[in-house]
Amino acid sequence: SSSSFRVVYSDSDIARAYFWIIFKGKKYAARVVGRDPTVDLAILEIDQPIPNSKVGILGNSRDIRVGEEVYVFGNPFGMEHTVTFGIITAKEKMHGLLSYEDYIQTQAPINPGNSGGPLVSKKDGKIIGIVNSGIRGGDGMGYAIPINLFKDIEQNLTGTIRRAWIGIQFPKTDELK
Repeated sequence: SSSSFRVVYSDSDIARAYFWIIFKGKKYAARVVGRDPTVDLAILEIDQPIPNSKVGILGNSRDIRVGEEVYVFGNPFGMEHTVTFGIITAKEKMHGLLSYEDYIQTQAPINPGNSGGPLVSKKDGKIIGIVNSGIRGGDGMGYAIPINLFKDIEQNLTGTIRRAWIGIQFPKTDELK
């Protein structure tokens, strides 16, 4: 029922919120141990191992190319263990919702519930991104956080990361030529 959901507005709300990881129909209680709201990432911790679960291997998102084939894994609309297929359509895209970091754009279908799932390279099976969102009605406009961004901040993802923001942006070096 809708009464089991609540909106989380602040760090104190998150500290008191309940999270669940659902794997093969079984719920595992989880808690947030760190988050970066600027890039919409959080680390959840569980008290017990999840039997028969697998750990993905992280790739290098700097090496991806437009046109590369990818898979999106997730639980859209509450259906467990789904996969969609497509290509990378752009790199270093400003998402607009969180226009702080560069995103990977894919046309692999991303549906509600895919968020947080892996974007996986077909060529080597490694995770190259963390699915962030799809744009309803925007064919070819799904976004993933580059896995290298996660690698850069994962050691600091305890508590809440806060970044300074002054509202200016510098062009990439190749744009200066």
